[in-house]
Amino acid sequence: MTTHAEQRARLKAIVATYLSLVALLAETEGDTYRMGQAPRPREDTTERGKGTVSDPTPAIVADRRRQQLRNAWGSAEAALVSACEDLDEVARELTRAHDRWLGAPDPADAAAA
Repeated sequence: MTTHAEQRARLKAIVATYLSLVALLAETEGDTYRMGQAPRPREDTTERGKGTVSDPTPAIVADRRRQQLRNAWGSAEAALVSACEDLDEVARELTRAHDRWLGAPDPADAAAA
């Protein structure tokens, strides 16, 4: 068993991580739809443009850095959802067990009857 001080320390760590992750998700969400940043050589040339129209969509979609960011972003979002669901479930379980300990009827017994 852990002490109250250890539980408070863990809660503070969870809250700090949660807040950091939420901020990072908000900061990076738009970047998951853009091509990764990379240094580009400077184009100092006297040659005129060819007049072709560029479609950057295929390059953005295929950009490996963008795909990695998008995958990591999705994993982080899923982890937040899963963590909330897990904590909600164990809180309900602990509440039910404590209610039974306090003398409340067990819903499972009522359903079996």
